[in-house]
Amino acid sequence: MIELFDVDPFETNCKNCAGFCCVTPEFLPEEGFPKHKEQDIICEHASLKECGRRLVCGIYGNRTEKGYTGCGEFDCGGAGTIIADVFSEDLLDFFRGKVVYRRIGTFFALFKKALDRLKVIKRLGEHYDNDQILEKCENLVRVFKLFASSIKTSNATVASVSFFLDRTIAGVDQYIKDETGFNVVCLSKNMEEGGTRNLEEFRSN
Repeated sequence: MIELFDVDPFETNCKNCAGFCCVTPEFLPEEGFPKHKEQDIICEHASLKECGRRLVCGIYGNRTEKGYTGCGEFDCGGAGTIIADVFSEDLLDFFRGKVVYRRIGTFFALFKKALDRLKVIKRLGEHYDNDQILEKCENLVRVFKLFASSIKTSNATVASVSFFLDRTIAGVDQYIKDETGFNVVCLSKNMEEGGTRNLEEFRSN
């Protein structure tokens, strides 16, 4: 496994993950899957390798042909690499479905949600050429990694992890609004529509 503090949270690195995307998400036909799969159930095409500590896809090379377009579109944003590193010693029990270890999959989903938001914030900083937002984003990356490394040793609960990540993201959303005068949704919409990159010009419109 890659060291946690070498992880780029804005880059999915499947080679250093454990295959959480094959078990944690629910598969729905309307989201690019040929059949329904319940959340926290291992995909029928995935098999355990490396002494049961990693899931490997048996149809990876032709997932699209098999109807699994949703797999190719899924991006955990680096959450899998982080959680796989933190819980490397517990992955066998997680994949065996032991109830006490199900929180690992929930932590994966929570970090994915937070990192997805962080990725949007980074794109905003780059789009509007705002060094303050980019610096804030880099600081949050360090905070997330420190927090992730403490989850296991502190025996954190799902509720406490969810609260911390949601509160942190809400805080940075408020920071961006204070810094720019606009909320993240408004800035993102302008960016996606190819609008101005100049905040002063944006304010005057």
